[in-house]
Amino acid sequence: MHVAKGYPAAIALLALAACGGGGSGVGGGGGGGPPPALSVTDMTPANGATGVSRRGNIVLTFSTTLDPQSFRVNTVSLVGANDEPPFKATAFSATAVDNKLTITPDDALSPALGYRVTVGAEVRGARGEALSAPVMLSFTTADREWQTPTRIEPVGPTTVERPRVVVDRDGNAIAVWQRRDAATRAVWSNRYVRGAGWGTAVQISKVESTETNAALPEIDVDASGNATVVWEQSDRGVSRIWSNRYTAGTGWGTASVIQSSASTTGDGRVPHVAVDASGNALAVWTQFDGGIFEIWSNLYSGGAWGTPVQVETNPGSADSARVAFDFTTGRAFAVWTQGVATCLCVWSNQFTLANGWGTPRLIATATAGAAFLPQIAVDGFGNAHAVWTQSDESERSAIWANRFTAGGDWGTAVMIDDNTSGSGPPKIFVDSNANAYAVWEQASPNERGATIRWNRFESGTGWGAPGRVASATDAASGTGGNPAIAVDGDGVAHVVWEHDDGVQVRVRSSRLLPQSSEWAAAMDAHNTDSAAE
Repeated sequence: MHVAKGYPAAIALLALAACGGGGSGVGGGGGGGPPPALSVTDMTPANGATGVSRRGNIVLTFSTTLDPQSFRVNTVSLVGANDEPPFKATAFSATAVDNKLTITPDDALSPALGYRVTVGAEVRGARGEALSAPVMLSFTTADREWQTPTRIEPVGPTTVERPRVVVDRDGNAIAVWQRRDAATRAVWSNRYVRGAGWGTAVQISKVESTETNAALPEIDVDASGNATVVWEQSDRGVSRIWSNRYTAGTGWGTASVIQSSASTTGDGRVPHVAVDASGNALAVWTQFDGGIFEIWSNLYSGGAWGTPVQVETNPGSADSARVAFDFTTGRAFAVWTQGVATCLCVWSNQFTLANGWGTPRLIATATAGAAFLPQIAVDGFGNAHAVWTQSDESERSAIWANRFTAGGDWGTAVMIDDNTSGSGPPKIFVDSNANAYAVWEQASPNERGATIRWNRFESGTGWGAPGRVASATDAASGTGGNPAIAVDGDGVAHVVWEHDDGVQVRVRSSRLLPQSSEWAAAMDAHNTDSAAE
């Protein structure tokens, strides 16, 4: 018998096994009395089981052959059962052969989550046997675990720095990094294919001289798995912005300069890139021109890079540009730091394919100190979040934020940490429900070194109270720094950071489940030597 896929499944059973003509001899048989009750004799996994495989089947064994006609819509359901509704319906298919009902989820179940299977009381055995009540099976899936670390770049007497990684919607990843060999530095890449693992690393930058220095790669990937990489590269004393593209199914192209000489009078530095759902890429960078640093940009569209344009025309020097595309609206937001008069502040500008760049807006004013190192993220609903580090008159730094509301404008900047001690540069990520998560490192007066802190913007509520990511069981003697954050498709937030335990620097992580405010206990990612970035 086959149960059609459902969400939960709409039941439609087709006989695949004989259900009559001799049967099993259970029930029936001409005695005239009621048939025996239908019951479940075995459950896999067992009711109440924990640590259940996220990819295994769920099998219920009944006391006799099942009647396919007794299954109707919603007879069987599979939901992720949190403590409070709404529960998460899970798509699945099911097959019934003789007295076994096998439920196969369409995708791997969520980690460390309670699930509930329900089989309705209307289910009957082949001879009319009846359930006395609905069948309930509850279990909890196994948590994710860090695997064995894998080296993804060639062995050699090299120095490797600045790794960056992106993951497409199919679970494939592309990593890039800078690697020094002898006197030259180049940008390398490797690709992870879901189910197969990492491939062979390749150099994606072009060595133009014995002095080539390709550095600071940044990468983004579109909905189809095509990736764009940008970096700064100096040759014979001149620094320019370069790019290369990975095309799904084809591979890497040829590296090329995207900072054209027709519009360039000075060095290009520290690029950043974002792509939209259609594969357009937008790069921003700092460029020395006319005695000051300015913010410039170029657009990849229609299979080619265009002509670079200036993003802002303010009189002061600018740097630290970052850009993010909104996949839904096609609008991009850039942020940067700029010194205008006595203010080292954060500015922003918006880009659309139809109109290009708009008018820069001041979104952070540090009248008594400085605002710097901004980050930007968009939520898919037309809203944008910017975060940055800002110092006060005492030179103590804190984390600040501002939000652009869809259909509106930037709001008023707010402090999102507790301002009890110096805070390092923040990172920000938004989930599919328009919530934003910020993390940063912060000096702790009562502890040695820095700890990892966080705050969350909840849609419809705003920023909450800042807290600590690492739990109280984290080594108090260690120091933490350089955090990064991402939110997966199940709404689980993940933070990784460097943790110096006094012996070596370890990669550590923690996880925050949806609608929770308590991070899981910090865990090591199993690096065997000191690690960074």
